[in-house]
Amino acid sequence: MNKQQAEAWLSKAMQSTCDVISVELLHAGRWANARVYLVKGAQADFIIKDFSHCPWWVRRTLAKSFVNREVRALSMLSNSPYFDVQCYRLSDIAFAYPYVEGESLKAIRDREATLPATFFTEMERMIGAMHRIGLSHLDLRNFGNVLCTKEGKPHIIDYQSAVRLSHFPKAIQRFMRGADITGAYKAWQQIGQTAIPTAKAQLYEGYNKKRKFWVFRGYPVARLQLRLQTVAAQFLSLDIIRNLIDKL
Repeated sequence: MNKQQAEAWLSKAMQSTCDVISVELLHAGRWANARVYLVKGAQADFIIKDFSHCPWWVRRTLAKSFVNREVRALSMLSNSPYFDVQCYRLSDIAFAYPYVEGESLKAIRDREATLPATFFTEMERMIGAMHRIGLSHLDLRNFGNVLCTKEGKPHIIDYQSAVRLSHFPKAIQRFMRGADITGAYKAWQQIGQTAIPTAKAQLYEGYNKKRKFWVFRGYPVARLQLRLQTVAAQFLSLDIIRNLIDKL
């Protein structure tokens, strides 16, 4: 992606001129993963996720699903005071959102730094607000998906695994909520300046015991959906199927 393409996309999405200063590739992305760009502009900076480089059958199947999922999640959160998020759909397979400067919890852990208890209680409140909106992130135990901003506040990123809670039975909803909230407790245990409260530590340990028996460990349901989509995409990659689709 070059400056001209980024300018054209962002200007059209925001319906105003966006002057781009630079475009930096942050993540190259593998065959079915987006390329992630940091776009620095005169007015604001943005992250762009773009699947244009992917094989045609990924662009027509997985990529659209990934973009739809993340755009929907960010849109659901956009009216919450706990989430300073906006989202701009650039195409069927690309979208942008404002860049938030911060350090991932993974980087903080790797340099053996710590965070105050207030960080984790704020993260708890954010997760609770997300659940009340009807959304589960499903990958908050991954320390790369939570940033500590310059102001020392938690900022959650990467909603590609997020799902609507209402689509699932109550028992599975409870497990999904547990997956999210124990992400905060896991971080508190590992990089908290003070010890995690006993009740929260017990909840975390209890959830981990149940998690051992959960058949879709990691990203329940979302991972299963990804596998099914991958099988469908491989079928679509067959030459005979591709020729038929190209004629539509």
